[in-house]
Amino acid sequence: MTGSMLPDGSPTQSPDISEVTLGSTLDGFTVAPERGGMVTAYTVAGVPVLYLDRPTLGGRGSVRGGIPVLFPACGPLRDGRTTLRAHEVALPQHGFARNLPWEVFSRTASEITLMLCRDDATQAMYPFDFVVRCTYALRVDAPDLAVPSTALRITVSVENHSTEPMPYSLGFHPYFAIADKRAARFELPATLAAENPYGESRAFDGFDFDADSVDLTFTDMREPRAAFEAAGWRTEIECSEQFRYFVFWTLRDRSFVCLEGWTARADALNSQRDLLCVPPGTSQDLWMEIRRTTLSSPSSCT
Repeated sequence: MTGSMLPDGSPTQSPDISEVTLGSTLDGFTVAPERGGMVTAYTVAGVPVLYLDRPTLGGRGSVRGGIPVLFPACGPLRDGRTTLRAHEVALPQHGFARNLPWEVFSRTASEITLMLCRDDATQAMYPFDFVVRCTYALRVDAPDLAVPSTALRITVSVENHSTEPMPYSLGFHPYFAIADKRAARFELPATLAAENPYGESRAFDGFDFDADSVDLTFTDMREPRAAFEAAGWRTEIECSEQFRYFVFWTLRDRSFVCLEGWTARADALNSQRDLLCVPPGTSQDLWMEIRRTTLSSPSSCT
């Protein structure tokens, strides 16, 4: 397929992956239904909010960038295995939803709903009859407000069509484009953090951006929200009440920071801790919203 080019000369779409863009070129977002149903781009006032290593979008492995959806597990399982409905199964890190094709269920000018359903492949990993619907919606506040803002809201509905309760955890894995992490100011309402995936909680004493990677779970979040200020923008991430944890992940030589809402820590399908459960014939709704506003001047906090 052919497409337009970004300022750096890279194509706006992978040659192998179909993408759908909603909104305008200034304020809009793009999703790739067949690539985990994920957001691949989110733009506010023409400025990209998200990081994307575009070659990984057309590759066979996991995508590095955008907003992958993690289901039915966040993080890895110990030994990569668990027991569900009396069957031992193998489940990859972060589950399977981010690597499977989703279907377009409905679409308007500013909203799209994608759907993932049980099939033979998921049955071997997760023996439940489920439907997951993910709705992406864009809201741009009136430009005459004192501080105009743009928000991308992601609502996930998890339906259980099985005859038994269906356990799961869910996470959002947004990669935020931040060129200078040291100059950014991060806000998380927590005092304890643990090394991923299975570390013990300790008093948080700051981020070491000289390390090869920073991979922490904030374990005592007072409320499910985080924020950062960088390069003249304020970005706020808010989640529904089911999200008890936030993960902060970055690599030293990459210009991204992930601020991820998780409903449970790694290995929850084995530990049962904070695991969500959908009764038969019912559904549960969860959401995340990313709101971006301009600052009066670029942040100088370190």
